[in-house]
Amino acid sequence: ERRQAAARVASDFATAEHLDQLVSIAVDGLHTLFNGDSTVQVDGAGTTQTFTASGPIAADSLPEQVAVRLTGTPLSEPVDPLKPVDGILLLPQSAASGTRAWVQFAAPRFVSTDEQIVADLLAQAFALAVDRVLAIDELADRQANLERAIESHRAIGQAVGILVER
Repeated sequence: ERRQAAARVASDFATAEHLDQLVSIAVDGLHTLFNGDSTVQVDGAGTTQTFTASGPIAADSLPEQVAVRLTGTPLSEPVDPLKPVDGILLLPQSAASGTRAWVQFAAPRFVSTDEQIVADLLAQAFALAVDRVLAIDELADRQANLERAIESHRAIGQAVGILVER
């Protein structure tokens, strides 16, 4: 069931068209899959944005424990499935956007190897989806700027033509 739910979340990542939609999918999906409160951070377009289930939040407004965990580094060794932990950090291996998520469990619990694998795969899928959405937004901005430049060039050309005729 967990694998099917993870596949649905990954599929939703692939079809999301906007960052807010993508983050909403991530927050809800991570909560459902890992039964914890998720905090998602996205670095892109020159800013760092942080989101929780209640929406965007300023990084300095996060509880200290969540902020520390979210800015943590990946463990050099896999999580010990025989040791309870208070949450799980989803940190993709490679991503242009610097995307990461922290899922805080209600109480310390064991994280199975299967859960760790699902977390790693979802982290990578989420990061790739964020990179895709940010790239699409950047291309749309470039296209809008190019269209304004072309229109401006036409207006200048018309003005020069009128002056030459006079």
